[in-house]
Amino acid sequence: MNWIKPQIDFDWTEYWNEKDRFSSFDQGPLAVSYYQRDQKGLLTGLFDELIEEIPAAGRVLDVGCGNGAGAAALLSAADQQQKVIHVDMLDLAGICPPQSLLARVETKTGDAERLPFPDQTFDLVLSCFCAEFCDILQVVKECHRVLKRGGRLAMFVYARESPLVSRQSHYVKIYRNGLKQLLDDIVAGRTASRELIQDIRSRIVADDPPPYF
Repeated sequence: MNWIKPQIDFDWTEYWNEKDRFSSFDQGPLAVSYYQRDQKGLLTGLFDELIEEIPAAGRVLDVGCGNGAGAAALLSAADQQQKVIHVDMLDLAGICPPQSLLARVETKTGDAERLPFPDQTFDLVLSCFCAEFCDILQVVKECHRVLKRGGRLAMFVYARESPLVSRQSHYVKIYRNGLKQLLDDIVAGRTASRELIQDIRSRIVADDPPPYF
């Protein structure tokens, strides 16, 4: 499938530098993390399982890390298991993690679609609500490249029913059902069909109002 990267006009650097901003869903102090908000224990169990499966002194990459909620959850799980891990955090935006976390991780600015790490570097790659904003197939490919043999990829994405994913799927359908042909015609210097243009326009106009994120 040809995947269309969603064009979202949003300043993530400004977002992550807001006071007390820790995760995509956090509205409280920096101390609040996925690990502490997980009332049903679902994420806690998952992070515990991920840490159990990586070796002592294992190396972990948090892709699209934001201010580090995912990395903090992994470190919390590692602490409970008395296991030392090395965590690298990567985000395309300028991030502002709390000093308590910065003391325990390495941060790098970089693109999830072109990870600035050698092949087979990490025992675990974590991605929390990042891949949907990229070419998700390319992100998976890059994560696989930097994983060691037997390593594990844990990727959290929005549910298929969410506004973000449904909107992206909508525009993928528009691309596959007309827009690709129109672009091919333009590149080849052919006259674009008025009927095709009208059909594409009607598909876009028929879309629901943009969701709030």
